[in-house]
Amino acid sequence: EWIRRGTRSERTMEEREQQILDRIERAQTSAEKDRLYVQLANSSISGESLRARDYVSKIEESELRNNVQAYIDGSLVIQTIVKKRFDLALELAQKGQLTHLLKAWVLSESAKHLAKTDRQKALDLIENAAIEARRIDVSDPTLPQALMGVANALNVIDPTRVWEATFDAVKAANSA
Repeated sequence: EWIRRGTRSERTMEEREQQILDRIERAQTSAEKDRLYVQLANSSISGESLRARDYVSKIEESELRNNVQAYIDGSLVIQTIVKKRFDLALELAQKGQLTHLLKAWVLSESAKHLAKTDRQKALDLIENAAIEARRIDVSDPTLPQALMGVANALNVIDPTRVWEATFDAVKAANSA
């Protein structure tokens, strides 16, 4: 899509979705429908709603559906954080198929956002982020990244605990 931008008339998101939905109705095979639902879900990633997840759920082939769901959920959660839609990001963290690193990141970023308005909820989110980070295998190089994200969030909310969290991240980096 982005390659063709500027060389043809721009259609609205709704028009593009409707065009793909029309093609789905005319599709002959389930594989063709699945391919179109993947395309539809991918074009629906905006960070404004979770509509892309609904399209993924319509994919018939289970392995493809699971793989696409993980990709879409990861893309959606990044978009929601970028657009500062922390309510949707937390909803995705609960019900989405996210890696432990992404969940820890979402919880940490949401905690930093809530630091000024609801300190207790922010501390709870950081605790949950630390728990999620510790679910990562000790030899996985993403563990120190997740723990540094927790330390970074603690720096905003509770600076007295930053060194302890940083020490945990350094230990994890040495183990990895």
